[in-house]
Amino acid sequence: MNHDSQPPIRRRRPFPIARWCIRQGLRFGANWLQRHRHPFNFGIHLIGVPLMFYSLYALITEPSWDWQWLGLVLGLGLQYLGHRVEGNEMGELVAVKRLLGLSYVSVAPAVAEAAVTTERPTATPEKTTIPSPVDTSSPIRSKESV
Repeated sequence: MNHDSQPPIRRRRPFPIARWCIRQGLRFGANWLQRHRHPFNFGIHLIGVPLMFYSLYALITEPSWDWQWLGLVLGLGLQYLGHRVEGNEMGELVAVKRLLGLSYVSVAPAVAEAAVTTERPTATPEKTTIPSPVDTSSPIRSKESV
């Protein structure tokens, strides 16, 4: 039996779900960083997001609801304030507007304009004159032009 004539066995890459999760996480992280470029917005999110998530967790697990609501509202308020400074809308609001088919500002216009203007400039070729394949100044005419 000759094994050389058989096509090679294609090996599957291991852990497809883990690779998908890593790809999605990297994409989410890049999108998050693009939407939080202003230093104030970035810093206020470092306080507001953990406060909001901890308050939400405590609201679900603990029977006392006094400070949990306050923490949830304060965390969302800090995020809202940061996004007002940045010039775009909160991610939670963007998700709701996207589901409803409404317009939204995902990335601040100033950031979007800066991304367009800071792209690598393309080399513009020098203006060259390409000679025409048919020389019209010649007194000799072809049979088709007669």
